[in-house]
Amino acid sequence: MEARRSRFLEAVLNLDEKKGKNSRLIRRSEYENKINRLNQLKEGAKREPEDTNLIHSFELAVFGDVIVLMKRDTNKRVVCVEDMFDVISSAHSFTGHGGRTTTGTHLGKSFHNITRNQVAQFISQCEECQLKRTRPRKGIVVKPILSKELNSRCQVSYVIIYVYDCDYLPLLSFTSKFVQCVGFRLTSSTCRVNQTVPIVLY
Repeated sequence: MEARRSRFLEAVLNLDEKKGKNSRLIRRSEYENKINRLNQLKEGAKREPEDTNLIHSFELAVFGDVIVLMKRDTNKRVVCVEDMFDVISSAHSFTGHGGRTTTGTHLGKSFHNITRNQVAQFISQCEECQLKRTRPRKGIVVKPILSKELNSRCQVSYVIIYVYDCDYLPLLSFTSKFVQCVGFRLTSSTCRVNQTVPIVLY
């Protein structure tokens, strides 16, 4: 677990270097400094020019005996980079080892500075997810028909239809893979139709 934590932290820091000023990562020391400074300002300390952005961006919340940093007006927690591994791991397990979108969406409801790239980096190191990818998936297997009589099979239907001015019209339908034909024979001598007339449909 510690090895995975170290690899994750190293990978996240490498990704963060490419973002420059757009980075949302906060190291633990910076995280604690922000909390301490907000507490001092809350107790009446003199405000410095650099405190303006801090006050407009963050606020404090208390969970039991723990004071946490929150993104102002969002009700979302800010996480230091050293705690990201545990936070993402908990959410990933809660979602049943969901993918980047599922886990990222779940985290996005409660946390401000965890990105989907960081979630993807964690999932790429998840041993259980790696096992899922290597397991063979059961799909539909189409077995070939080896019978030589495949193209010799046919269907024969016999239907008796009542026709006006005739007794009954026995209808014989023959259907195979290559041809369908219908033959009928009138049983009444009053009808002006031959007794057997084959009709080839295709």
